[in-house]
Amino acid sequence: RAVPFDPRGAESGITAPMGYWDPLGLMKDGLGEWRSEATFRQYQEAEIKHGRVAMMAILGTLSASLWRFGGYENVDEGWAALQTPEGGAGFGMIFLCAAYFELKYKQDPEKPPGNLGDPAGILKWGYSGAGSKGTNFRYDAFMRNAEINHGRLAMSGFATGALAEYGAGMGPTAQLNYLREHPVEVSVTFLAILWFLSPDKGGSMVQTKEEIAPIEDAGSAQPIAAAK
Repeated sequence: RAVPFDPRGAESGITAPMGYWDPLGLMKDGLGEWRSEATFRQYQEAEIKHGRVAMMAILGTLSASLWRFGGYENVDEGWAALQTPEGGAGFGMIFLCAAYFELKYKQDPEKPPGNLGDPAGILKWGYSGAGSKGTNFRYDAFMRNAEINHGRLAMSGFATGALAEYGAGMGPTAQLNYLREHPVEVSVTFLAILWFLSPDKGGSMVQTKEEIAPIEDAGSAQPIAAAK
């Protein structure tokens, strides 16, 4: 008999200590049942894309508090920059660049979610990941998990920074100063919120006998995977 699809056994994106990560419960339908494997793949592709954008946004937001492009020296930082002509023009250029990459590079259904090729030639650099004896990067499960986790951290950090700016009126520079003065309090609070939002609390990292039994019945020796 077929094993129902369970995203908690996906090849990538399920890592300690959080385990299965879906704070908004998008993979459950109105009846509390898991959605299809195709839906999970679509969501993971979107997650990886948003994570990549968030990582670049975090880098740009923080670096802008230390250095500015010529002509942007007097532009307000943070979201307030969008209310100025220069900031609006800069955002427009970023949007057009993002639209270009979105339309040019399409996901190959035969490749893992997020694998859009290597236009920058990063895979030809001289490091191959943990435990590998090769000489180049590899877009393997280790690399995908690292990217997904960094993307999730960046999305959470960007959302937190936006809320702090909106609610407390603290721009990126003020937030960095506050973090420097209260590193432990901020780090513990942030990690506690992430743990609270994790619906699994690391539970998918350990399989129970009830979970293993149907897999063995189906003749599979692999962890819970996307079975059709």
